[in-house]
Amino acid sequence: MRFAILAMLVLSAGCPAKLDAALGEDNGAGSGSGGAGAPTECYVASDCVPAGPRCCDCPTHAVPATDPAQRACDEVDCEPMSCGSPMQAACEYGRCVLECSPVACDGASCAYGFVTDGNGCLTCECAAPPATECGIDTDCARVREDCCGCAMGGEDTAVLASQVSLHDATLSCPATPSCPGYDTCAPDLAAR
Repeated sequence: MRFAILAMLVLSAGCPAKLDAALGEDNGAGSGSGGAGAPTECYVASDCVPAGPRCCDCPTHAVPATDPAQRACDEVDCEPMSCGSPMQAACEYGRCVLECSPVACDGASCAYGFVTDGNGCLTCECAAPPATECGIDTDCARVREDCCGCAMGGEDTAVLASQVSLHDATLSCPATPSCPGYDTCAPDLAAR
């Protein structure tokens, strides 16, 4: 019995050395490390360059500056391109990515924000107002908010002039609504 216990101790004594060796081989790319086993492409933005599907195409992604296909494109003469908004390569969490370059618009201020281009980058062009709002007063029409409207003791509101019929239909008012019968309209109230 002593011999069996001694044999077990000797066998189990070998495990920690083997376990330590396995732990020493950890490259930090395991679960929870954020690396997920993928090789690091970059450390800083200058490690990356914008790239397109072919050498003279507008950039759609970013690759490491050492990428062999991209290095081959360095030798190709391309015509000047118009690719929309300026894009730049960046390094995020060890991966090369293509991002929108900052754009300075001289004194531009837009009530509805700025237009985005095909790449999703902001331009200096002002965005149009949403279709649910009036850009100018004549885009709107004054309508009754309820079945009575302010002329018969209810309330009025404003909707897009193109949606007056739709608004009236959604009220679902009876032919002769029960209203107080007195005018509650503000004399200076206009659709805006």
